[in-house]
Amino acid sequence: MYDAFHGGMPRAIIETFVRQKLTQLKSDPERCARNLVDMALDFSEGRFQKYFFHLAQAMLKNRQSSYYSIIEDIAANVDTERLLTFGMNVGYNSLTYGAKRIRELEAAQGFNIPWTVILYLDSDKFNMQSQTVNSLICQGKELGIYTWFIFTKGRPDAMLEAVAQNPDAAFVVLADAHELDDTFIESAGKCHNLMLSVGCDSDTVAVCDKLHSQKLLYSVYTDIRRDSRGTISELIEYKASECLHTPFLLFLGSAPDSESEYYRKICEVREGHHIKTVPFDIYEDIRYIDGVISEDSCLTIFDADGNLLRPDRTPDPQYNYNTMNLQDILSACFKK
Repeated sequence: MYDAFHGGMPRAIIETFVRQKLTQLKSDPERCARNLVDMALDFSEGRFQKYFFHLAQAMLKNRQSSYYSIIEDIAANVDTERLLTFGMNVGYNSLTYGAKRIRELEAAQGFNIPWTVILYLDSDKFNMQSQTVNSLICQGKELGIYTWFIFTKGRPDAMLEAVAQNPDAAFVVLADAHELDDTFIESAGKCHNLMLSVGCDSDTVAVCDKLHSQKLLYSVYTDIRRDSRGTISELIEYKASECLHTPFLLFLGSAPDSESEYYRKICEVREGHHIKTVPFDIYEDIRYIDGVISEDSCLTIFDADGNLLRPDRTPDPQYNYNTMNLQDILSACFKK
């Protein structure tokens, strides 16, 4: 699949070069980070790639940027092979090969395809439909979808089999901190294509310390609807300081539009370079990236029963991945 990417540089060559740079990143993070971004920009072909690496290049021109601290922390404290696998699955499989596949299919078939899908899973229900979820992921890859955001409730370890069975995809698995026990963390550590996202509760700091000590890639997420701590800026600073060594702070909101004060403030903080984490709005930033990749934004969310969620977040039982394949759902609901 990868070497047939329409004349693009094969993944194996890019992976060898990136591995070398990630190794060098440990000894000289500032210079290597700039070189890596410059190199990536030179080889970028897609709209989102060019946009992202131009943005990263501009950010790294600021020598006082807190993002250098983030890069240094990641280089020193995340296993290189884990960082390489997850990064290549997102950067190459999803945003290069996958994005090209998405644009080609959209043009040919006349409906929008998301670059990522958000799943809400309940462990009791997932035990009964695990094969259906794995089939959904495989269907997504056929359409060019290689990144998955998965909220788990109950036993997050129920997702690990699907993660392991799809080593070419990248998974962000979001779970409450108290559900991430030592047994789960040990099992999750075997999946290099996984980034855990730890929910904010009384166990968050202890769980992050364990993940950090085992050199896992992880983030922290908070539901803005349930956290009333001051302003967005204060909330970000509080979470960034409370949860050590997290490169990303994910926000789950009530799906405000991109013009809202809430989302504008997240963007403002992200561009301010002074917080040692990167805030990311799960709904709005996913929607924005999708619009850059294929012009029309397409936010695709399924609830724990497998129902597609309408824009107002109510379930639509007639579009359920347990009874209908993903392509048919997308072609019916997201026509251009």
